[in-house]
Amino acid sequence: PARACNLLHCTAIMMDRNTLIGATAATGFLAYCVYFDYQRRNAPDYKEKLKQKRIEQYKEKMRQQASTSLNDPEALKAFFSMSMAKGQELQTTNPQEAVKHYANAVRVYGNPATLIQMLKRTLPPATFLLLMQELQRSAQGQGAQQAELE
Repeated sequence: PARACNLLHCTAIMMDRNTLIGATAATGFLAYCVYFDYQRRNAPDYKEKLKQKRIEQYKEKMRQQASTSLNDPEALKAFFSMSMAKGQELQTTNPQEAVKHYANAVRVYGNPATLIQMLKRTLPPATFLLLMQELQRSAQGQGAQQAELE
């Protein structure tokens, strides 16, 4: 009986020692994480890097949506309707932003010439001029991209 009690006592001490080692390791790891998170957040370019990362994620998400929706006529219709509605909504408050939405609608519309004629009749002349400049810029950009591919 005395020996059994001794063995139990040894086992309890070993468990306490392992628990202590595990707790120390966990505390050290937690301190390591807190320290490096503090260093990362207080870096001078942290906010810039975070903003760039979020912009890249957004652009990638939009590229994926665009590539899947170009093959789906229903998605194209929805995108066209949304772009036109957003353009009309922003037309009085932010014409430059409205022009971007109108240009997106023209790009996905099946017959762009008809839509451009309709927009010429309905948009203010200054907004229509901005739209034509935006479409010309995007056409030049696509031409440059195609030239790089060849």
